[in-house]
Amino acid sequence: MKLKGVILYNKTNAIPSLKFVSYLIIRFFIFIFGLLPFRAIYLLSDAIRFMLHRVLAYRKDVMVANLKASFPEKSESHYNHIIKCAYQNLADIMVEGIKGGSMTKKQIVRRYKFINPEILDQAYEEGKSVILVAGHYNNWEWAALSPPYFFNHQLVALYKRLHNPYLNRYMKNSRSHTGVKMYEIQKTARAFQIHEDKEQPSIYLMAADQSPSNTDKAVWLQFLNQDTACLHGPEKYARKYNLPVVFAYPQRVQRGFYEVRLEWLVRDVGQCDDGKITTLFMKRLEELIIEQPENWLWTHKRWKHRREEV
Repeated sequence: MKLKGVILYNKTNAIPSLKFVSYLIIRFFIFIFGLLPFRAIYLLSDAIRFMLHRVLAYRKDVMVANLKASFPEKSESHYNHIIKCAYQNLADIMVEGIKGGSMTKKQIVRRYKFINPEILDQAYEEGKSVILVAGHYNNWEWAALSPPYFFNHQLVALYKRLHNPYLNRYMKNSRSHTGVKMYEIQKTARAFQIHEDKEQPSIYLMAADQSPSNTDKAVWLQFLNQDTACLHGPEKYARKYNLPVVFAYPQRVQRGFYEVRLEWLVRDVGQCDDGKITTLFMKRLEELIIEQPENWLWTHKRWKHRREEV
């Protein structure tokens, strides 16, 4: 809007400009991260952990509530130990996620290694796509970088769109620079349709341990001592396209180094009743969390939904 040659403030026009400025600032810090050695980013991670835990108490109330409901038998000292380690895990994942955009192939393969990728060789030779399902356990950020170096399949990953369009485009490009095809979660059906029409079989990477936005189609299970609404997406598409399902989980060998193991959940989807695939996935994830609870994302409001009484 103009008045006598003067441009007046217009909130609508100001928004893209502010988003671009914030994008430039973030890109500057990402560039700096790319120059830093791993030893330096983990010193920064220690500082972030301290800020999240001791200064900001970031979602600490959520963590405490989740832990007490999941492990009612544990002591206060045990809760506090898990919380401290969970903040460190979160801080490490944050800095590793930023660092991932500048990592070389050598660094990616060395630091995020799939130790038994050969279990999918037969599926590839048969021209069969696979759904690879995982949780937010240990580092999930590098899961979109490493697979193309270990598998023959085309890798397809789903992501949640960022509100800042500049950052969203950068994030998509940085995560797909190794060859992964990225699709917004809202376009999941389209992603399957596109790639199942192609000759090269695909691996669909799907994280499925978050709270569903809509519980109408959720699968309800007992998970970590609580009635839990579970995402139905992996099971839905496995059944629709008759795709086998593999469970993947990364173990932190040492700080900044992970080994990812694959396990077959379902080979013959046609033999599974409704809800079976989701049940198998959530049960296996639960076993990992019980074994090492500090490696899961406890800051997420996983149990915000309640099942309606029938």
